[in-house]
Order: sequence, then C-alpha cells, then structure tokens
Amino acid sequence: MWISPSFQDIDYPFPHSLDTKIILFEDRVLGWKLNIADQMINGNKEQPAINHSGYATLDVVFSYFEMFAKYEGGFAKLGKSEDYFKVGVYSVFPEFHHIPTPVTPLTPVGNVVSIVDVVLDLMYEGIRCGLYHSGITNGRIMLTGEIKTPMGFDLQNQLLIINPHLLVPRLEIHLRDYVGRLRDANNTDLRLKFEARYDFDTRA
Repeated sequence: MWISPSFQDIDYPFPHSLDTKIILFEDRVLGWKLNIADQMINGNKEQPAINHSGYATLDVVFSYFEMFAKYEGGFAKLGKSEDYFKVGVYSVFPEFHHIPTPVTPLTPVGNVVSIVDVVLDLMYEGIRCGLYHSGITNGRIMLTGEIKTPMGFDLQNQLLIINPHLLVPRLEIHLRDYVGRLRDANNTDLRLKFEARYDFDTRA
C-alpha cells in the first residue's frame, strides 16, 4: 500500500518514528499537492502547463495555509479553520506584517478596516471558501500571470490579484523551510507540535 507518492508501507513499517513522519509528511504535501499544482500551472520538461489551470491550481494548494498553521501550532482538534488559515497566510507572506498599519476607508458605507484585513478576508471567503463550496472564487479576485509577485492588491478597486504561477513555488519554498526546521532535533517544541497534529490527522 502506498503511504506517500514515494513510499509503501513495507518501506516504513508501523509504528513510525517522528523522523519518518516528517519524511512522509513532506513527500505527501509535495508529491500529492504542490508538485502536481506546479506541473499544471507551470509545466515541466515532460509535460507542458495545462491551459486555464489557474483555478484548479488554487483548488489544490489553498488548503496549505490552514494545514501548515495547524501543524506548526500543534492544533490537534477540529475547527478554527479561518483563524489558522490567516495565521498560515502570515507565515507564508511575512511581508503582510509590514503593510502600513493606518486604517483606510475601503468599503462603500465608510467602515474603516485595515488593508490586511480586506486581503485576508478575500483570501479566506473569496478563494478558500469560494473554491471549496462553489467551485470558483467569489468576490473581487483576479487570476493573472502578469504580476511579478504571487499576489497583489489593487487598493482603488479593492481587487485581490493572484499569480498562481508564482504562488506555488512560494509554497514549495515555505514547506522546505518548515521541514528543515523540523529535522533539527534542537527544535523540540516545533517537533512535538508537528507530531501532535500528524497523529491527529492520521488517527484510525
């Protein structure tokens, strides 16, 4: 039985050590999610990119933010999806912490909210929930390969712009950084939290 894209159960008999769990986790996230998304949107030497695969790419990868944050936080329960999703976004995009804090009136009724709040709400409600519940993004969201960052925000039009071609590599880099920290035996707390979530996700 395949327990990840690269390994069968005979390769790693139960019970699994913490280091084995880390190996399997990385292989699953890369091989079953991020690598497939990257192949769809960017192609590779064997296969060209698939036309109009932007929405499918987001569908594959947008669970990453919540998943990562729950692993890093050791959250071994159900629920709190929106909270952990937003924590995960901050981890992947630490530059969000440096967006100027003064609030700006962005809504037609004049309510005052921060730019980051608008972006996070659009990402969660418009992309994460839109794709999972409606099969397409909801709200002011545009996909394009023409911006030079994984995402941008058009303040004037309150438009969240996503470049899926750059988003997937950004997630791959982030995952490899996390796994690198997990493999450091000195990061005891990080490793314990990871294992708590891993065991919760793989419970019988």
